[in-house]
Amino acid sequence: MGTITGLARRAFGTAVEFWRTTQELHERQAILNRPWLHDRMHWSTADGAPALHGCELPDRPGDVPVTGQGWCPCPTFERPAANSATREPGA
Repeated sequence: MGTITGLARRAFGTAVEFWRTTQELHERQAILNRPWLHDRMHWSTADGAPALHGCELPDRPGDVPVTGQGWCPCPTFERPAANSATREPGA
């Protein structure tokens, strides 16, 4: 009887994790589909430490490009130029 309970508990845990992952992916896709929100000021914890991104104040609370887990597309769009770090000033 204990193995059935353990199996049911693992199955439920797996289903919950699948739902959370799917929800996160839907939120990310919704943000990527609204590029006009990417410049709105928002806090992101995607890299582990809180960081302020954006340059415009949001019109409404909650109208920012961040998922429930803190992911935002800013690091994706703010990549440095390929050789910018290796160039010397004046070269």
